[in-house]
Amino acid sequence: TGSRVHVAVDKDTQLFLRITVTPHPRFQREGDNLYTDVDVPFEDAILGGDIDVRTLKGKLRLKVPPESQTGQKIRLAGQGMPSLDDSGARGDLYVTLRPVLPKSLANEERELLAKFKALRSDSKSAKPEKSE
Repeated sequence: TGSRVHVAVDKDTQLFLRITVTPHPRFQREGDNLYTDVDVPFEDAILGGDIDVRTLKGKLRLKVPPESQTGQKIRLAGQGMPSLDDSGARGDLYVTLRPVLPKSLANEERELLAKFKALRSDSKSAKPEKSE
């Protein structure tokens, strides 16, 4: 944005272009790198799984590591913008994970989560407290 391009049309005509880049609805750009947020089902954030991620070139399958946290970034090398130096190199795409909690639970899901909560509470209470 704000760059100027000079084009000599002929010996008497000069053309100056001012480049303005409008924001993309999905990607933010910093240099050759792109940044995007991706919703991840909460069970995939906890247990790990595969999700589809849109890139400039199409979709990629991204492996979400187990125990992923909100805001965790994953780098996809070479999936960013082409370099302006015409070297053929590309920047990277940084995907920020956004785990999505379910809005409605079936009774069985609610019961399983209650058991999970009880297990977590039991494991925390079984740990000895640190003395200072």
